[in-house]
Amino acid sequence: MSKHPPMGSMSCWPQWSIPGVGPLWPCFDRVQIVSSESVGALKALLPVAQLQRACHSFNVLTYQGPDPRLQSCIVIVGTRNAKPWLTLAHHEAVLGRYRVTQAEVAFDAHAHSIADASEKFFALNGMLTKPRHQRRCLWSVHKPDNDPRPGYVSAPTFYFEDRKSSVKLKAYLRHQKLPGRGFGGPCVRLEWTLTGRRALTRHIGGNGIQHLLTADLNSFIKRNLRLERVDHAALGNLLFPPRRIPLTLKRHGTTRITARKGQPSWSCASLPTASATNLATGMPPGERAETHRRRSGAI
Repeated sequence: MSKHPPMGSMSCWPQWSIPGVGPLWPCFDRVQIVSSESVGALKALLPVAQLQRACHSFNVLTYQGPDPRLQSCIVIVGTRNAKPWLTLAHHEAVLGRYRVTQAEVAFDAHAHSIADASEKFFALNGMLTKPRHQRRCLWSVHKPDNDPRPGYVSAPTFYFEDRKSSVKLKAYLRHQKLPGRGFGGPCVRLEWTLTGRRALTRHIGGNGIQHLLTADLNSFIKRNLRLERVDHAALGNLLFPPRRIPLTLKRHGTTRITARKGQPSWSCASLPTASATNLATGMPPGERAETHRRRSGAI
């Protein structure tokens, strides 16, 4: 990756670019926050309309988990701006006892068309990996018979961890998410899903609103993205060492021998003769190469 001039923390501008793919635009995608306040209280006290204009989507749902102290769950799908987190920070007292339980850190590489996005997507997946990839898990999901949901593209999604991991990485094609549930042009998306307090603390500093607001996502990708370029020719030579081409090649008849730059070069030709040949040398038994060369030339 090549580095651009540094920018501020939680910058929505890219600092990193992948050759053949383009600059990576950072943002928080889906963020889940659980709260001890009721759904009705949050809808009444939070500036819901303002949040819906700033986010791709904003929903307050009933908490369905096992903790009896919690009543509501806020699900925010962000875009490339920090307005939702600023708004929530100004109304943090309204949330009561709360915590962020899951956050998706996304990076988009813009494309001119679906074909351009597809080319960049497969170029990226050809060299993409992640640090401490102990499970060595890589699997693809594609449902070409199903119509894609709004904003999605009918293409494979590559997963680099199983579903139980607290830090999951996936890559896929989609349309850019815009505020107010809108969609933009096609892009290639890299997405890390951080689940639980431990993963959130390790990667963005904690599980509070302030940590979302001050997270340096460009530093995050610097620490967590690994690119490996495979020399397929060298790999093939390592696994299957090249063999010397045999001096003879026999197919459907005897072998014609020609001379090229002082070295014998062998080409296959089906000749009208039907004499027996030696499988190892391509010559009649007991006959030397010199004699056979003259005989073949005469034919």
